[in-house]
Amino acid sequence: MKTAVVVEADIVGILRKEGRISSLVMSVNGQYAGRVSSGLDGKAKEWLAGLEQGSAYPPPFPKLPQSLKGTDVAWLRKPFRAEVTGREWTDEGLLRHPKIRLLRNRP
Repeated sequence: MKTAVVVEADIVGILRKEGRISSLVMSVNGQYAGRVSSGLDGKAKEWLAGLEQGSAYPPPFPKLPQSLKGTDVAWLRKPFRAEVTGREWTDEGLLRHPKIRLLRNRP
């Protein structure tokens, strides 16, 4: 994949599918920027599982994005930063083909 965009995103939520961490919810400048799963490895998922526990907090967005309705999202009390790459921004403000390059504040 040819990278065209590199962005510092806030990771504000963790999505689960069938009981497993499947992707992360991104926010850029307080706005929903999509989900990212590419680049998540086993060690990152272990670290994320520790963050998720006890994280029954409200969504950080005034209106829940349609694509997150009906999903199993654990909103984080304290978001963390990630460096994410992607192809481009869509008209809806979502990062197309996002991939995690670096999770910040990770031990």
